[in-house]
Amino acid sequence: MRLRCIGFTQTGNTPSRTHSEYIGNLIPFITPGDIFDGKINYENQALSVQGKEVARVCRANSILQVCIGSSIGKAAISNREVAFSQQINAITPILCDSRYIYSVMTSANLIEVMKEAAGGTATPIINKGRWDSLVIPLPPLAEQKRIVA
Repeated sequence: MRLRCIGFTQTGNTPSRTHSEYIGNLIPFITPGDIFDGKINYENQALSVQGKEVARVCRANSILQVCIGSSIGKAAISNREVAFSQQINAITPILCDSRYIYSVMTSANLIEVMKEAAGGTATPIINKGRWDSLVIPLPPLAEQKRIVA
């Protein structure tokens, strides 16, 4: 099944740094450097109420995946609501196990497909349209849970 069919997908954005009122401590702002070894560092940057209003935000249990450069495919599951940069795509699965979707999205096979789709430019990037079109095997929910276990 196509990625876009199993949840809500979006690409992040970065609120303008010329607006100091966007910086605060309300919601973590995640960049590719904050995703490492399947985990997210929530402590580097954060946005204010005003910053959250202009940012793209995803809910807890969303999968954030880097979509640019040599880090393409690096991913983690958020354990809280976060805002994130335009170098990251996110999916909030609907009626799927986030841990299962994460395991498929970080598999060597799918990362290789992503890299091929990104092209061979100096800075490879997989745009949201191509990312949304990635094919994910989707067994019944009970089977997803067994696979993760």
